[in-house]
Amino acid sequence: MDTAASPQKVTSPTARTAALSTLIRVQQGESLARFFDPLLSSLPSSDKALAHELTYGTLRQWFALERISSRLTRKNTEAPEPEVVAAIHLGLYQLLVLSTAEHAAIFDTVEAMKPLGLSRATGFVNAVLRAAQRKQVALTKKLPMHHSLPNWLAKQLKADWPEQYDALGQALRQPAPVFVRAAPDFALRELDEELAAELTPITEHCFLASSKVRELLAASNQLRVQDRHAQIAANLFTTGERLSVLDACAAPGGKSLHLLDRLNPKLLVAVDSEAARMPRLEAALNQHPLAGRTQILCKSALVIHAQTQGAVSDTGEIGFDRILLDAPCTATGVIRRHPDIGLLRQPGDVIATAQLQLRLLKHLWSQLAAGGELLYATCSLLRAENADVI
Repeated sequence: MDTAASPQKVTSPTARTAALSTLIRVQQGESLARFFDPLLSSLPSSDKALAHELTYGTLRQWFALERISSRLTRKNTEAPEPEVVAAIHLGLYQLLVLSTAEHAAIFDTVEAMKPLGLSRATGFVNAVLRAAQRKQVALTKKLPMHHSLPNWLAKQLKADWPEQYDALGQALRQPAPVFVRAAPDFALRELDEELAAELTPITEHCFLASSKVRELLAASNQLRVQDRHAQIAANLFTTGERLSVLDACAAPGGKSLHLLDRLNPKLLVAVDSEAARMPRLEAALNQHPLAGRTQILCKSALVIHAQTQGAVSDTGEIGFDRILLDAPCTATGVIRRHPDIGLLRQPGDVIATAQLQLRLLKHLWSQLAAGGELLYATCSLLRAENADVI
């Protein structure tokens, strides 16, 4: 396959070329979080929404599309190369999910291959997509009948959650809703009537936000995007006086801010081991009214010690009163929001993360003050990373 033109070097790509380039990079092991936003920013405004929809939608349906594409190409003597598979999936998503017009779904997808050095495969992709178009009605009905997860993950979810498995399989291929958390003194009346109507109350401080979430955030500095389930964490802790709090895997800072709002601690130590995530964490906490009570550290929580960070009670007892360990994990529970996870994670990742989680939990338990509270949380659905670790 002629791949002389790397996807990363394409300038001013069309929406479909940008989406295909992104799919190829994810196949090669890159995370969307590391490059997709800058890529979108390089596109004309008219292409941004389509590029986002094509990328995220194709990834959400990837493994369901794979079952269809493998049938369409099984007469081939050789399996298509990954870049070609990505182009086929991109076209199939448009035909079977978006019901895009034939010309755009097939011709424009084939054209999008050329800037990426894939010209030699355009005839093959065109033939596969035209075969799919002839069977479009039947294939469209078949696509949603099963899950769209890698086989290893589907098997593990079925073993862990047999009663919920079917519902999980369907839910994980859908876009995630967007929630915002409001500061304690936020009032809907602060927003104009039209924007206030874009918020649906879930709890006192949690709102389901419409697609106008950017406008909502711009209109009020007391609203912050935070998933509904992430908002539960701080609320599980008991409040108290002059607490020392550790947020052990804090970036990008949403939970740290919530801990400050709810617990009013005398000390909050926010730790994260990834340097690339620190600017967002620092920006979030440094704007909070209680910023003077915070310590922000770029290091592993495995080397955090209460005494070193000044987590000492008024009576001289050493230890954090509250510890939130939102542990590193396979993130299988947030595939809706990060659909590249399905392609990036491998079975061995579960074992590796569970071992790290256990080390973190054991160490931080030793840093907890008598009578304190430690909350262990992950973004994983797998028992191996949750109940088994605890």
